[in-house]
Amino acid sequence: MVDRLRIGQSISARVHGTRGIYSCRIDLSEREFRFECTCPLYNSRQPCKHVIALGLAWLEAPGTFADLELALARLAQMPKAEVITLLRHAATRLPEIIPHLAPRRPK
Repeated sequence: MVDRLRIGQSISARVHGTRGIYSCRIDLSEREFRFECTCPLYNSRQPCKHVIALGLAWLEAPGTFADLELALARLAQMPKAEVITLLRHAATRLPEIIPHLAPRRPK
């Protein structure tokens, strides 16, 4: 399990499965157990083993999950040059973010 992340009342991670890497998420804010997984066995009524693993990881080691809000707060305090360097590094590893960094054209 990699990329453990807490975003508000949700937790997510990528899980290396037998047929690929799956993204799973659990919403912790509702009384009802809500979850998602990109694995082929995903069923909205019964959690797959990836969702169960995510929940167990949270219960056993919540400190291993990065907190998006804390990361954004630190980012807001960084000098602009450091933010640009960080974005350059992120874009080389995740080119799919580049369109989000480009200015939007007016409609």
